[in-house]
Amino acid sequence: MSRSCMDMATSTQWSPVGFHGARITEAALMPSLRSAQNIPFYSLYNQALDYTELACDSSLLYKLLKFFESDFERKLKMHKRRVNALQGVLGELNPRHYLLVCRQLTYEIAEAYGETLDIKMAIVKEQQTTPSPHAISKINLLCAECIHNFELFLDSLRRRTARCWNSLTTIIFVRC
Repeated sequence: MSRSCMDMATSTQWSPVGFHGARITEAALMPSLRSAQNIPFYSLYNQALDYTELACDSSLLYKLLKFFESDFERKLKMHKRRVNALQGVLGELNPRHYLLVCRQLTYEIAEAYGETLDIKMAIVKEQQTTPSPHAISKINLLCAECIHNFELFLDSLRRRTARCWNSLTTIIFVRC
């Protein structure tokens, strides 16, 4: 994120007090993230790490914004946007060259599916009726996706990466 956006996000003038304040902050920051992603310089093929960081920033923005949201359906939509943004980047990165970044993205996706599952379970509990077969299948699907992504994360930890990086140790951290 550009320095002016970071200043805007952390200044007391833009500090969210409630959901309305958080939406104003999101409305001010999201166009900056989208315009940065649309700049040809920040493409997945030219500047992969910068592009990935922009996707992680937008995911983080939705993750933090959902804290202020009280409506379960809107929270679900925010998590879906997070997953879509991160999966789009993860599908294009080569895990051999960007292993640590792929690990972080996979973990973040699994975490988003887990939070979505928690929200769906809260919706079912709130209804206080027997869940419909559609709701049960949706919960099972979310659970399977969460487990699958956490397994992918764990599998990436089990891979022997030492043979690829014997002479050069490079650690690249991307905030997610």
